[in-house]
Amino acid sequence: MPKKKKRVKKAKKTKKINRKKFFLGLVVFLFLGVIVFLIGQIPTRNIFISGNSSLSDQEIIALAELEDYPKLLFSRSSEIRQKLINDDYILEAKVKRQRFIELHIEIKENKPLFYIDYDQKTIFIDGLEIDKFYNVPVLLNYVPQVVYEGFLDEFNKIDDNIRAKISEIRYYPTEIDEERFLFYMVDGNYVFVNLQTMLDINDYLAIMENIIANFGLKNGTLYLDAGGYFEVID
Repeated sequence: MPKKKKRVKKAKKTKKINRKKFFLGLVVFLFLGVIVFLIGQIPTRNIFISGNSSLSDQEIIALAELEDYPKLLFSRSSEIRQKLINDDYILEAKVKRQRFIELHIEIKENKPLFYIDYDQKTIFIDGLEIDKFYNVPVLLNYVPQVVYEGFLDEFNKIDDNIRAKISEIRYYPTEIDEERFLFYMVDGNYVFVNLQTMLDINDYLAIMENIIANFGLKNGTLYLDAGGYFEVID
């Protein structure tokens, strides 16, 4: 009978830990940890804020809870941003660190657009309604919801400096145009627009220069909804 082969047990090799490499790695890790900690202790020295007009710099600093100019470790950009956008008056905020000691905050405000006279509410860019009057145009009468949404969107696109020249707004539909509005201007003129021509009012100053050149300093009605002709008020 053939002899059975004996199995030879191989001794397991144990890996020796290189103590020098281990301690070197530990020292590097601790060194980096100390560096990160020290960087985190750098205090904020300057806060730069842009994009705000309704809110003051100090109000934004208070909303972000940065009054004490906190250290880098305790002022994460994402947390600051979240605190800011939680406020009804702020639509968006960008927060960036520069040179460790500088904090740059760029704000997009949720501005008031117009005041609804019959509801006594101010409407903001995002549709927010607040029971407070601001120095904005006044919407005098009811606008059907199907038209109101388009009006809110288009009115928001009007330049701020032109919107400031509108004192009152009246929904003024006709049988052939259910999206028609009348703007009462601060200078005493009237302007008819619809949703398709509303943004033409951004050229109001240039249009009025031509009208004054042709008609003199006379008030009248500008029909932007019908080609832009001007009719002098007798």
